[in-house]
Amino acid sequence: LLERRVLSKVLDNLGYTYVVLDAPETLKETLSSGAYDILFADEALVEKAGLSKNNENLAIITSVNSKEEIASLIKKYRG
Repeated sequence: LLERRVLSKVLDNLGYTYVVLDAPETLKETLSSGAYDILFADEALVEKAGLSKNNENLAIITSVNSKEEIASLIKKYRG
């Protein structure tokens, strides 16, 4: 919950639009639209939703990613 609030504040300050999802079923359905290119999630939600981190169209960022990995993924998907 704290991580979500912190990340929401950071994204608000950067002017990004985002959607907060909690259920694995909703997550998978929402991502299938192809409208999103970056996902910030905890490992458990990624596993429950059955998502692969090897997706060329979607960067999945979790707490196990280093600062450098996160910066690299954001630059790759957002320029």
